[in-house]
Amino acid sequence: MLRSMASGSGQTQRIGRAFAALAASLAVLVVTLRAGAQPSEPRGSPDEFLTWQAPVGCPSADAVYLRTRDTVGYPPEKGRFDRVSGRIVQSGRAWELTLELLERGEHKSRLLRADRCAALEGAAAVAIALALGDETPEAAGEPGPRAGATVPSGLQPAPTDIERDDVSVRADASPLASQRISWSAWAGTLVDFESLGQTVFGAALEGRASWPRLQLAVQGLWLPEAERRVRSNEAVAFSLIALGPRACYRVLDSSVVVLACGSGEVGRFSASGAGLSAEARRFDRGWLAAGASVELQAALARSLRASFRSEALRPLLREEYTVNATQNVYATPSVSLRLYLGLELSTD
Repeated sequence: MLRSMASGSGQTQRIGRAFAALAASLAVLVVTLRAGAQPSEPRGSPDEFLTWQAPVGCPSADAVYLRTRDTVGYPPEKGRFDRVSGRIVQSGRAWELTLELLERGEHKSRLLRADRCAALEGAAAVAIALALGDETPEAAGEPGPRAGATVPSGLQPAPTDIERDDVSVRADASPLASQRISWSAWAGTLVDFESLGQTVFGAALEGRASWPRLQLAVQGLWLPEAERRVRSNEAVAFSLIALGPRACYRVLDSSVVVLACGSGEVGRFSASGAGLSAEARRFDRGWLAAGASVELQAALARSLRASFRSEALRPLLREEYTVNATQNVYATPSVSLRLYLGLELSTD
């Protein structure tokens, strides 16, 4: 007879093989896409006027182009510059943007700095507008700025030498205030080493909301039934379904993004003695756990990222399961390790 004293464990080879194959296929897909994506290469905007290099989470080429067009009141490629390129890098706790402006073979440069990478979108637009100098939309072959467009006054040509502009951006009292939210969905596979008393493959889904430095998510996961043999012809099966929040802080923003996260989860832990020859019983118990993790993200395309996460999980409710009153088949672990591999699709 299966008896609950406060816990469970098991695994089916067929399900394990299926999830192992899924993980291997996903890993091959990620490596293949990552090799072909080459995110470090410049990205072009309309008519190849603007090329751009920036880490994930920083302003995109399209965003800068549209902001510039709104600032000057006409398409900037109609102006005096043949080409503009920008490159954002992190320098200590600040961000630096180097703008290169090409006009009839002559290069002009500007260097801008901001506390937040997102602030460089507007700074870049203003810098390009200033570099256009006294040129008017009519001279560029355009009918003029559309109603409501803001054209900075007192424009001066950019100097030949590099100038440094400090863009002071004071952080709001709340890191969420007045910052654009990026929504995304994540799906992947995971390997759990101890929650069910043995190594089990599972699946997870997440909905994410991201700001320049902060990410909030709600995750749901499923660990399918894993069997533990009691005798040659008897077994006990354990499974887990859980849901919970996760909060992450972006500690490194480059070609590979690093997030430090804290999480919690609640769910249902199930133990089934259907495989026992006598007095089979089933138990469903509450599950509560807290965890800490580190996640690595790499861009595969503009709106697609691959991620790998390592998580240490601390179960907060203790369970033990015994068979025939004395044979222990499961005890809740003190700490469980999980590894996640998945893909994230964003609305950017």
